[in-house]
Order: sequence, then structure tokens, then C-alpha cells
Amino acid sequence: MAVRAKFLMKKDVSMKIELTLAKMGLTKRQFAQNIGVSHSYFIRVLRGKTKAGTLVATKIASGLKKDVDEIFLITVD
Repeated sequence: MAVRAKFLMKKDVSMKIELTLAKMGLTKRQFAQNIGVSHSYFIRVLRGKTKAGTLVATKIASGLKKDVDEIFLITVD
């Protein structure tokens, strides 16, 4: 049985991400489109309503030029 990691947005990071996007001149919708995820899914992850999988967490971190562990709490199912 494979171990699957889930990534929950750290509570204090959401506002920092919004500020980073503003500095990049991107809306949340544009950023989501740039990294290849739906806007609604990105918003749910950003608000902590949904845990991201490895691929999406990596896409978000890469798009922000951050390490995954700077943005997410990593849990294992």
C-alpha cells in the first residue's frame, strides 16, 4: 500500500501568498491558470478548506518560487 502525502496550507501563509501574487501583478485566477489548476480548487486550498495533493502543492510552491514546506503542513494518510 502506497503512502500518500496531503498538504494543508499553513494558517499564516495565505495572506503572504496574496501579497506575493499582488507583487507579481497576478490575480488568484491568473495564478491558478498559470500553474494549471482550477481557480476554485486553488481558492479552497488557499483558505485551508481542501488539502492539496503532492502535484498541486508542488505547482503552487514552484509558481511562488518557494519550497513546499514553507507553504504547507505535510501529513501522511
